[in-house]
Amino acid sequence: MTSVTVRLQSDLEDLTERIANLIRELPIDRRNRNGRVIVVGAPDYNWRGATSEQMNAQLAIKRDYVEWFGIFNSVFANATDHLSRRIDKADKRFRMWIELKRNWSISYDRGANEEKLRADAKLFDEILAILDASGPAEIILIPDTNAIIGEPGPIHYKSIVSDNTFVFLLLPTVLAELDALKMNHRNPDFRKKVNKVITRIKGWRKQGGQGGLLKGVTVDRTVTVRTVASGPDMEHTLSWLDKDSSDDRIIASVLEVQADQPNARVVLVTGDINLLNKADAARIETAEL
Repeated sequence: MTSVTVRLQSDLEDLTERIANLIRELPIDRRNRNGRVIVVGAPDYNWRGATSEQMNAQLAIKRDYVEWFGIFNSVFANATDHLSRRIDKADKRFRMWIELKRNWSISYDRGANEEKLRADAKLFDEILAILDASGPAEIILIPDTNAIIGEPGPIHYKSIVSDNTFVFLLLPTVLAELDALKMNHRNPDFRKKVNKVITRIKGWRKQGGQGGLLKGVTVDRTVTVRTVASGPDMEHTLSWLDKDSSDDRIIASVLEVQADQPNARVVLVTGDINLLNKADAARIETAEL
C-alpha cells in the first residue's frame, strides 16, 4: 500500500541484510599469507571457501537483485547522463559484494566490511531520495479490461484505497481490448455490455472538451478520469515482458506511469491470476474489487 519508491527502499534493505549475513560468515584470505606470493597492485584480502549453502544463498541474492535493479531502472528510465553515471556506479559497487569479488574494500575486520557494504547500498538510497522532491503524491488506480467491464463506475473503486480522491487511469491496451471485444466476442449480450462501457468512456471524453481525457475529467466530484496517449515502449522495459502479450503491455504501461510519478501510489486493479503474478514480479501493487 505504498509508492514504488518505498517498496524499492524496503527491498534494498532486505538485500543488504542478506549480503551482510553472508559475508559475516565467509572466511577472509590474505593474498600473501604464506609469504610466498606478492602481487603488486592487487587487493590484500579476498573471500574464500564458501560452503554449498552459502553459494546457494549468494545465487538467490543475485537473482533477487537482478529483478530489483530492473524495477529500479524502470523508475529512472528518463535519467540524465549524470544520474545514469551515478546509477552505474551504485550498481557496480553493490554487485561487487554480491559476486564476492576481490576488491580493495575488503579488510580483515568483518565489522569494517559490513560498514563498507552499507555505505555502497546508501548510494542507491541517495538516488531514491531524489524522488521525494517530485511533487505531491497522487493515488492512481488502473483497471484492467475485465475490471472495467465488470465495474465501469470509478466511484465504486473508492473502497480499494479508502480515499475519495484519486486518478482513474485508462491504458491504451485496455481501450484496444474493449474495441476488439465489442466487435469480436461470440456472446452478443457481452458485446452489448462492452459497448455500454465504451459509450461511457466516450461520454467522459466529450466532457473533457478539446483535450479529451488526456488532461483528465472530474467525475463524482473527486475522481479524475484520464487516459494515456501512447502504448508502452516495449524495447526499454523489463526484459521478460513480451510485446505481443496484452498482459505484459499493461505491466509495461504501469511501470511507465510509475516512472513518470515515482512517488505516487499506483494500483493495478485486476482479478486475473496471470496478471497478478506478473504484477508481483514487477513490484506493482494490485487490488481486486
